[in-house]
Amino acid sequence: MTDLTATPSTLLELFQPEWVRDPYALYRILRERSPVYWDDIMATWVVLRHADIAALSRDPRLSEDRVTPLLDRLPADRRAGMRPLADALSDMMLFNNPPRHTRLRAMMRQAFTRKAMEEMRGSIEQRVTRLFDAHRATGRLDVLNDLAEPLALDVVADLLGFPEPDRHLLIGWSSLLHEFFMQSPAEVERVRRIREVFERVAADRRGRPQPDLTSRMLADGDAAGATEDELFANFLLIIDAGQVTTSHLIANAVRALLLNPDQLQLLRDRPDLMPSAANELMRFDSSVQFTTRMATTDIEIGDYLIGPSEPVTLVVGSGNHDPAKFADPERLDITRQSKEHLSFGFGPHYCLGAGLALIEIQAALSTLLAGTRTLSLVSPEFRWKDSINFRFLTDLHVAFDPAG
Repeated sequence: MTDLTATPSTLLELFQPEWVRDPYALYRILRERSPVYWDDIMATWVVLRHADIAALSRDPRLSEDRVTPLLDRLPADRRAGMRPLADALSDMMLFNNPPRHTRLRAMMRQAFTRKAMEEMRGSIEQRVTRLFDAHRATGRLDVLNDLAEPLALDVVADLLGFPEPDRHLLIGWSSLLHEFFMQSPAEVERVRRIREVFERVAADRRGRPQPDLTSRMLADGDAAGATEDELFANFLLIIDAGQVTTSHLIANAVRALLLNPDQLQLLRDRPDLMPSAANELMRFDSSVQFTTRMATTDIEIGDYLIGPSEPVTLVVGSGNHDPAKFADPERLDITRQSKEHLSFGFGPHYCLGAGLALIEIQAALSTLLAGTRTLSLVSPEFRWKDSINFRFLTDLHVAFDPAG
């Protein structure tokens, strides 16, 4: 057992270098001390067990609206600067509760069926191959910036019918929720310019529908009486959720395999394991580590009572490493059945694009393994972006000997 006599007691410890390297060790310490606790420094309840996180993810007494409470707490001058971003976020289905969440989600459900996602697999595999082939001669590749980010950008842009001349607006995307919580107005101007693109695309699709998500969303949204703000916000949500989290899931997955060469070799030998490997890699090192919701009434969790208007942080990274759910959770095992990981959420807010993200991850890994005889890290040191909620690398340089 871990010695808990002099151990950290707040998630803010995740900023410390030792926990940046291995946040799951910190979660283990906190979980063993108390799987539910009030974090005095973060001013939130923290929930660390898989079972509790899964149950609370389905609990209607927790509100998804964490944008409005933060905006209301800001000083007037900051509030004005952040309002354009807050308005866009608050109209996204992700930050709404039923029945509005149900109505907004219905606008996009048909575009994310398993059949629709599988129809994209071929084009995704072709994109990955082109991105990899561009670096075949050098034998060097930045998995994040040369492959994962441009792949996720083009997949999302194709899905939405985002015009080619405007795709530069999607380069270097960062999480809008992270920008909002950091009170950074840096992305406000980009959001405004994307709104202009959306309005042009929407005007065109209403007159000439195309086989893209925007056309389907507009048709279903108009029929359901959605406002233009709601339509734009959920167009923006696809850009936001479909790019940054997916690209970093790919990078984290490659990193995990390279740090576990036995599993890398097993996947080379057994490509049929790719579906289970993708889910296990999502469990093992998720790009999103936690999500916060607001209690609307009293909620009891074991011996603890969460009060109304108190924030509740669901640490999915801890739940994914809970030994009560996953045996020997610190071990990467691509044969493990890990479909009940929490990296795509749980319950009514389970990520609509999860199937698409898994296809992108599988395509990236399959291409890297099929296209190389050897694959190794250029450096054993990793640089992480300054965030405790998002596990984002700044780069991931690898060297390889091309196959064939």
